[in-house]
Amino acid sequence: METFKQNIGKAIVQMQGVLDARQKTLDDREKALDEKEESFQKRCRLFEESHPKSGKETDFLQLNIGGSSRITVLRSTLTHYEGSGLASLFCGRCDDSIPKDKEGNFLLDHDPEVFLKLINFLRMVDKTKRTDVSVPTPKPTAELGWLLEYYGLTFHVYPQGWWNISNHASQQNLWNFSNQNGIGVVAKSSSLNEPTILRNDTINSTSFVLDLDPRKERKPAICASMTIVFKAGVNGSIQWYRQDHQQDPFVRNRRHGDLYQQIRCVDQMRVSQSEADQVVKMKCTYNSVKSVYVYKIDAHGQTSSTLEVKLTEVQPTPCIMVSSGTVWILDMSYLFD
Repeated sequence: METFKQNIGKAIVQMQGVLDARQKTLDDREKALDEKEESFQKRCRLFEESHPKSGKETDFLQLNIGGSSRITVLRSTLTHYEGSGLASLFCGRCDDSIPKDKEGNFLLDHDPEVFLKLINFLRMVDKTKRTDVSVPTPKPTAELGWLLEYYGLTFHVYPQGWWNISNHASQQNLWNFSNQNGIGVVAKSSSLNEPTILRNDTINSTSFVLDLDPRKERKPAICASMTIVFKAGVNGSIQWYRQDHQQDPFVRNRRHGDLYQQIRCVDQMRVSQSEADQVVKMKCTYNSVKSVYVYKIDAHGQTSSTLEVKLTEVQPTPCIMVSSGTVWILDMSYLFD
């Protein structure tokens, strides 16, 4: 009995030693983390001291655009869309690194006429606080499109939307919400790095058609490219569809008796259910020799038959059918006139 008690005592002592050793290790790690945190805070203070002007929204900035146009803009106007390249450039932290002219104005190497269109749009957006008022977007051009892509503002100025065209009796715009039937867009994309997620939680297949003009304003000409990721366990299909330009999506087509006249332009590319994610790419390019737009779909190393559409014809738009589950939309780009 005495021996048993002695063994128990030794085991307790050993266990306490192990606990003490582990506690010391944790204490050392905590001390190291505290030192790193203190060092980080110190670097932050030094940076703020060396950059006393971090930038206030009420700052008026003098810009020299292309060397021929000088304007004064509120910093809040340039930084309205947080996370964009333009907002990051003029947040205040980078003021010292931006090129300046002899008078100290920020020098930007852009076409003044094109850049001013962007500035005027941002000014209206920055001043419009009412949610029931829509700021008109500028007419899309190739030059403006390039500028928007350069600053990561494309999807802010020309947002995307998706129509659910499966249920004609209850057709609705699914932009940035989910309906009670479990069909909807659960996340929208405001930049090239953020996916748009289409979800179908019903037992019936549903189709989504891209709408580059959900606010019924001017829009980019065409979806130039996009990557569709069918998540594991999801099947469906992808097609280029063309809407009758004389019909509003809510108005029935008298000839066909359909809410949305669908013209299959490219052979349907089917995606079968798989244990892994499946990636499909849609692409539109412009053939300047023939003066036509060329549409195609690529999946699993196979390319669908291509379609050539003249400039004067109604251009098709992506249509994605989802049986059940989730589909991600990535890397979308626009093709401007």
